Amino acid sequence: MASPVIWPGAYYFYPLGNTPAVNLNRDVGFDDDADILLLGCGDPRNILFTVFNEPVKSSRKLDFTCCDIDPAVLARNVMLFTMIIDHQYTDAGIIWDSFFHMKVDQTTLAAIIDQSRKLLDISSTLQKWEASSYGGVLKFCTANTLPDLRRHWQLWVDYETLSPQRRQETEETFAAGCAAALKKLPGAAPASRAFGPLMAFSLVTANQSFRQFWTTGTTYTDAKPIKEASHINPTFLYCLGGKGFHVHYGTDPLSLFHLAPDLAGAPDLVTVDPTTIRRSAQSQFAAWCNGYRAALDPKSRRTALVVRFAAADAIAFGRALRAFHTKRSLETSIPVRQWKATSVTLSLDYLQGNNACPSRFNVIDTSNLNDHIGLWNVLIISAPLLSIRDTPSYVLYTEFLLTGADEDVTKHFTDSLYSDITVLGLLLGLVPVDFVSGFTPHSNVHEALAKSIISMNSTQSHQTMTWKAPTLDDASTVPTFDHQQLGTYLYGLYGSFFSEEDALAYFRKLKLPRQDIRRALSMSNIVFYNRETFVALLELLQQRLQLYGPKWSIVMDRFFELQDNDAERKMDTVNAQDFYVQLYNHGLHVMDAYRMRLPLKGIFSSWKSVPTAVRVILVVPRSAPGLESLKAKPNTLPLVCDMRGGSMHNIFSSVKVAFGRVTAIGTTDNPRISFEEDHDGWDGNSPLVASFIMPTLLLILHDQQSSISIYLSLRNTPANVMVYASSLGPWLNVFGAKLLDTNHVHVLPVEAPDVLPPSSPSNSGTCAAGSIGSVEAWNVVLDEHSENVKSLSAKISLTNDRIKLLFGAKGAMPSIKQTAPCTLKLQVSNTVQDLHSPFPVDWARGLIRAARKSLYIEIVVPTTTPFGTRVAPFPVLRGTANHLAPWNIHRVNLDALLPVDLSSQKLYNWLNPHIGAMFSARERRLIKKQRSKSESPVDTLALIKDTIHTLLAAASGIQGGSVRNVFILKDDASNNCDTIFFMNGLKYDSSSATVIGDGYVLPLRDAFMSTMNAAFGKLLNFGNPRHITIYKGELPIWKHILPALVERCRTWSHTEKCEYKSHSRIPLTEEMDSNPICSCGEGKDVEGMKKNPLWVPFARYATRVAISPLFGVSYLEKMIRDPKCTVCRAKGKLTCGSCKDARYCSKECQTKDWPRHKRVCKQL
Repeated sequence: MASPVIWPGAYYFYPLGNTPAVNLNRDVGFDDDADILLLGCGDPRNILFTVFNEPVKSSRKLDFTCCDIDPAVLARNVMLFTMIIDHQYTDAGIIWDSFFHMKVDQTTLAAIIDQSRKLLDISSTLQKWEASSYGGVLKFCTANTLPDLRRHWQLWVDYETLSPQRRQETEETFAAGCAAALKKLPGAAPASRAFGPLMAFSLVTANQSFRQFWTTGTTYTDAKPIKEASHINPTFLYCLGGKGFHVHYGTDPLSLFHLAPDLAGAPDLVTVDPTTIRRSAQSQFAAWCNGYRAALDPKSRRTALVVRFAAADAIAFGRALRAFHTKRSLETSIPVRQWKATSVTLSLDYLQGNNACPSRFNVIDTSNLNDHIGLWNVLIISAPLLSIRDTPSYVLYTEFLLTGADEDVTKHFTDSLYSDITVLGLLLGLVPVDFVSGFTPHSNVHEALAKSIISMNSTQSHQTMTWKAPTLDDASTVPTFDHQQLGTYLYGLYGSFFSEEDALAYFRKLKLPRQDIRRALSMSNIVFYNRETFVALLELLQQRLQLYGPKWSIVMDRFFELQDNDAERKMDTVNAQDFYVQLYNHGLHVMDAYRMRLPLKGIFSSWKSVPTAVRVILVVPRSAPGLESLKAKPNTLPLVCDMRGGSMHNIFSSVKVAFGRVTAIGTTDNPRISFEEDHDGWDGNSPLVASFIMPTLLLILHDQQSSISIYLSLRNTPANVMVYASSLGPWLNVFGAKLLDTNHVHVLPVEAPDVLPPSSPSNSGTCAAGSIGSVEAWNVVLDEHSENVKSLSAKISLTNDRIKLLFGAKGAMPSIKQTAPCTLKLQVSNTVQDLHSPFPVDWARGLIRAARKSLYIEIVVPTTTPFGTRVAPFPVLRGTANHLAPWNIHRVNLDALLPVDLSSQKLYNWLNPHIGAMFSARERRLIKKQRSKSESPVDTLALIKDTIHTLLAAASGIQGGSVRNVFILKDDASNNCDTIFFMNGLKYDSSSATVIGDGYVLPLRDAFMSTMNAAFGKLLNFGNPRHITIYKGELPIWKHILPALVERCRTWSHTEKCEYKSHSRIPLTEEMDSNPICSCGEGKDVEGMKKNPLWVPFARYATRVAISPLFGVSYLEKMIRDPKCTVCRAKGKLTCGSCKDARYCSKECQTKDWPRHKRVCKQL
């Protein structure tokens, strides 16, 4: 396995998610079909919400593939979808109760059991399912998925007939689990994220919801329905955790919904009637269900809507899909998950031509798998599955949800990467969009504000990352690296992956004070990666960069040169053979020692030949004392296998484990085994079987094979040594047996790996012809430590004979103009050629080298930084058929969003800090300097954000005066008015935890103004317009952002006469009094303008836009200022326990301030 095998101590079942629903199509262009992969999908809220958010006019295909490790999650999802499709439960409350409540009434329980019976009846065979009314819209991706789901449906049916004793045990376990959750999190407010920008005010209401759910098992507050809900919902009982109650203690059904409008309307902005909150959530859920059902209606314009399911570990399923692309084989040897022997076998649907299951996707959502398998595993499995087609709409979403209580989000993300983000982007062809942009339209400050205002002592901080290709305009641009530098970089990355294997280095890295040592110990068992993980990364990079043959040999030679000379990585010696054999097994590299012709000796004496690698199988009796020791202390523990003999010790971390019985069926010259898996797992009676691959030479070259032992052990970590050394011994062995013990150890040959040619051609290292010359691949130059990008360079060999003459003999000077983040226009004389870089660059710091005798031009340019010079900072990308999509501003369906009540008396209290929080301290200083005109601005993005802030504040009326609806941008230098915005109110962009301005834009130009003088005069006199001054350098940026603001809410299609197409540029202009946007959307979707008589004359010329705050990037700069001590102004770590307002740095300062503070504490 490409991840460590983990002892399943405490298992948590996630029948419901813990973050609000999001639109998975938010970065997919309006015209593009969507093939969406959800890894770690959880409940189907995001699918339902995505379908609900589809514009009425949309007819595109929606194809969802849902992968979750726990079949119970998928069994629940399928039941929900089928109940929605059937529409037989006219009482929406039954569907709500059956899916969201842990306790249900008799009617709901009967509905669950009846639906389970129905599902069992129509799924006895896959063919019968496909012929059913569900078969066309609900499908299964792997051979094991339907049988796994059927097992849960059967358990739900059988729940009705449990014996009285078993039912009582279940109810007692359930009650104990609920009580434990309330005890563990007495003040928890997991649903606080559902309140989005009002999260800081939601603690009381969210905690009330949490306690209500875990006390009653329902979302009800009335006594009657609570009393009637006397039955445990069986869909919450059974999961991979086996016997017991495993629902995660932070579960709250209201966490899935968008509840900001309800809290915003509360008189005190703190408490809302629980019934109101529940009804709001139920109303949203009903709307989502109706949207899904309507999309399946034959009368719908929808081309196709399919949801597919795969019960598998995310890494296993991702590797299976990648293997399918390489070998076109449906069968794999990859276990569907840890502790399971069944391998992933893909469905025949993957071979159905144009109607096949998608195996590559333009949207991949990975939930918060980062927290469970590590960010690098997520990137390794996801990057090859992204579909780089003729559309710019492909994106990867990752999330972090778990961080330390005091850990800065900035540090958490960057520490997870072990790498400079620019280098990573060039290697993988993926980069966080906000890193390149320097902003994000998604709020990432509401949680920090909540912690700052109410002093939340939470260990969680939610951070969503959007990854796209850094090339922006040419996804096929693949760079080259100096092979020596790449080898150096990879060895540094290798060291970071496994730096914590040395206990002293681990504690030095953490630098924790003595009181935090316990946390450090527990963290030492959080292990995401093993040597096979790193090898999988190497495999990915080799294929993407097309490094084969001698090129790859140089990279690996440099890697091993550094490894041989590294005296600090002492623990690496016991793991080296694990790394080497994985390199061999993946066909990436063969160590010289592995090329030896091995003699037939010892256990290999009767074999026909001795293979380079063998698979060692260790049978661990269920009665082994080591297993009993681990069961007695149910913790989450990483496991490894050891091979020891004499002075030799080697650790192997890519271990497969499952319960079952091994039978030797081969011959002495061809050993083989059969394995009968015990599907009852921990509840069965079969032994535990562990296996791993190792190099044969370790067994051959050892003088005494009889002295070699094989062990299943705990990974040696500080935590494991402290807790288990006394029971398992200093080696932490769970079980061991001699190599020659045929009852417990089997050794099988491993076939030599297939070394396949590259699966697709690449332009890496090749030349692309142009009007001036052929361009060699862009080369990445790293710094002297091979850690950061120093520059990018490209060589253009002249091929145009006229240019050769002008350049070589007549000395024509080449020039460069940057027109887009990744586009440079090279000009020699009057001939121009576009150069497309693999990462956004800053030509203001670039240079040209002219080789007039050799007739080539070399350009050297640094990559851009998040706060550097910005060229075209709001790109709109174009695919084939004039399909457009904004690159760094997500799409919204304005008509599906809920309005912000601008008449609310408490609007200022939450909206003002929310939109104000989009500025970092650095940006506030820049804006202040600009307003004082003390110096020229160095960051036009800060000015754009300031203008947006002014517009949103005035459009909401929160900063004095009445609500303003008309805004005119006025250039400070010329005093000219260039653009008018007509604002139709604010709406909640709930899935981004922010607000959005619903409006219309009218770019002014002379020809238009001459015909609209009268209407314009009335607007000025009676429309109460607000003039907003824009400063030097800001106008061209507004010309760039307008097309993006239009595209993000577009519900119409571009025509063949679109100016973007005919002019081959977006925006059309950067000049004053000129229109930067095409005419395709003029007068469309402008019904809101026709409600205001003063706006009607302009409606046919206006285009709808969506304007939202642009927040700073929390992992790039600090967004929330630290609260200060009321007494000494040091960092205020403590909060008054009564008012939750006053801050102090210490108990001493709090005591000193009490005589003054006690007079105002109750008022606060």
